[in-house]
Amino acid sequence: MKMIASVLALAAMMAVAVADCPSGCSGHGTCGARDACDCYDNWMGGDCSQRVCPFGLAFVDTPAGDLDHSGSVTNANLLTQSSNAYTNELWQGTGSDEAHFYTECSGKGVCDRASGECACYDGFTGSSCQRTNCPSDCSGHGQCFTLREISSGENIPATYPGDTSRSVGRNFRVEDYQFGEYSTSGVSTAFDYNLWDADKNQACVCDAGFFGPDCSLRDCPRGNDPLTNDNKHCGNAACMNEVQYMYVGDLTGSGSASSTWYFTWSDTEDYAGLLKPLRSKTFNLRDHLTGDDYAELIQDVLESFPNGVLNGVTVSCNAAVKDGAAVAEHNKCSTSMTGTSGTERNIVELKIDFANGPQGNVNALSPVIVDVEGDATDTVDLSSDSDFMDLQVMVTSSNTFVARSQPSEWALMGSTKSITIGATPATTLRAHLDGVTGVSAGNGQDGNHENSPCSNRGLCDYSTGQCSCFAGYTREDCSVQSALAA
Repeated sequence: MKMIASVLALAAMMAVAVADCPSGCSGHGTCGARDACDCYDNWMGGDCSQRVCPFGLAFVDTPAGDLDHSGSVTNANLLTQSSNAYTNELWQGTGSDEAHFYTECSGKGVCDRASGECACYDGFTGSSCQRTNCPSDCSGHGQCFTLREISSGENIPATYPGDTSRSVGRNFRVEDYQFGEYSTSGVSTAFDYNLWDADKNQACVCDAGFFGPDCSLRDCPRGNDPLTNDNKHCGNAACMNEVQYMYVGDLTGSGSASSTWYFTWSDTEDYAGLLKPLRSKTFNLRDHLTGDDYAELIQDVLESFPNGVLNGVTVSCNAAVKDGAAVAEHNKCSTSMTGTSGTERNIVELKIDFANGPQGNVNALSPVIVDVEGDATDTVDLSSDSDFMDLQVMVTSSNTFVARSQPSEWALMGSTKSITIGATPATTLRAHLDGVTGVSAGNGQDGNHENSPCSNRGLCDYSTGQCSCFAGYTREDCSVQSALAA
């Protein structure tokens, strides 16, 4: 009997000596010395039952205080967890340039220990609450980008209309154009923003036609103030509307020249690169047409742009060259452009006048070739003399030729078409035009008229994007004086 009692007492003593860790570490850790749990990564608590939430750079840091109770914070270093892993090597010291250390939920949320997910405070989002929200989700009229993305932009080569000297940020916007100067907002020169909040703070980049911090405001139509057409309002230069010239060439006289094209054009608002340029309907060019025929054809094409953005632009026949010689003034637009020798230059010059269209320095129309009809191999070299005369469209604005291009859809569709544009198509065309009597290559002009909301002759309703014109002014942009105001 005494032996049984001794065995039970010994067993009780052994049980005390090998007591388990709390809850057996909940299956998320190992039991170590002094019956303390050593938790696996992403688990915490005395029994390893609580989840660790994701970490991010803190938006705001708070002083840690006198951690060693020495009466000084000079050497109070704090080991800071840099992720939801258990171990780390990031020390938070007391240097004057130290801040924004990794913090659970970035210090902008509360960790749900049961799920390991951050419940972010209002205005913050992300798995670790590491980013700010965009106001009102950009109202459905824009996209949310980080500061790094906004500042770097899409490397769009247009700081202002007609200026290809530098790139701009995604949020760049032309507010107004007066006295030959642009008023702008946003990042005017793209750069690499790499400070601590580059990928944390976000802002809206609005779709074309919308603006404001949350993209809720509508742009109103813009135009030229009808009462300010003097030099000081046009940058101390003679006031001029935009004029571009289009050259339609061939035309070999073989009777088989035919090609399919479309135009692209960007207004002055899509600096974010979020939208592709506006695109016209496709059109077919062939020989045997007169200058007036080509003008009517292109006029119809310009009126096919979405939202009627170029409906006020007029196209007219300006000059014609047949078999290498200028056509007489009274016949230049009524002569059929069909060559006789098959080798001489036949060119029609069309004037594209923006007097009643978009104002200011307007972006050039850009011709895109889609197909070459009657070519068995679908291979045409537009940089060579032989193929040059078969199909040629070029637009010039401010003495600068707009290079031809191929549609990007070809690459996406894996097309086998091969149309060689040539390394310097503008130079190629200029060489063909130089010395041709009756045609002066590159004689477009930049517009410098004001291009202001409601033409400065009305008030913009930013909720509807419509102008309320002052008495005596009419048209959607208030640019026409209808009567003298009393």
